[in-house]
Amino acid sequence: MEPTQVRLEKAQQRIRKIRRFYTHLAIFLVVNIILYLVKADTMALIIEETGIHEIGFVNYLHWQFWTITLSWVIILLVQGLQLFGRPLIAKWEQRKIKELMDKEDQDFQSN
Repeated sequence: MEPTQVRLEKAQQRIRKIRRFYTHLAIFLVVNIILYLVKADTMALIIEETGIHEIGFVNYLHWQFWTITLSWVIILLVQGLQLFGRPLIAKWEQRKIKELMDKEDQDFQSN
């Protein structure tokens, strides 16, 4: 393949990854909005069906909803960092290198 074709395919692949990330994020938002809209009714139904009214069980049910959300957030963070994190880290590294070199130049000039 010629270099232009290779670059085009890499760009298309990156766009597909970005589109999948935003689709994943949109699904996360929709599902979690629905999840928390029905949370109270669902918890009430579970408590009624099981007949368990202890506070520990209610707390357990409450945290089951949060566990889903927190796990999904971690997955999205990892996916986002893999997709967007490297450029952010590279920019930070470049700024830090420049900062340290400038400081070293100032120290050298002051001596």
